[in-house]
Amino acid sequence: MPNDNIEKSRKQLAQDLRALREKKQVSLDTIHNETRIIKSILREFEHNCLYNNSNFQKIYLRSLTKAYVSVVGLDVNMVLKALDYAIEGKYDGSLNPNYKPSKEEGATKSRAKK
Repeated sequence: MPNDNIEKSRKQLAQDLRALREKKQVSLDTIHNETRIIKSILREFEHNCLYNNSNFQKIYLRSLTKAYVSVVGLDVNMVLKALDYAIEGKYDGSLNPNYKPSKEEGATKSRAKK
């Protein structure tokens, strides 16, 4: 069961990153040209965050994510934190452009700001 949560979290993160890339109108070709990451790897990354790819241990996955995020123009630290949550199976979709936090989560965040 824990592996199901991890796979689901990583797929959700991958979908959210793709949606953000598309919203910013950055093509995979642009990412490939600027990072030299093979496009098939980029496609797999946007499909499931390389969940089933044993060549991408955490350090390599973080490095690829940093490069990808830098070209797309996203906050690197925020995305790496989301990646860490996804690796643990706890990513909640917070990077999604249409994300709406639960009432409980929103209340917690507003209390933290005070």
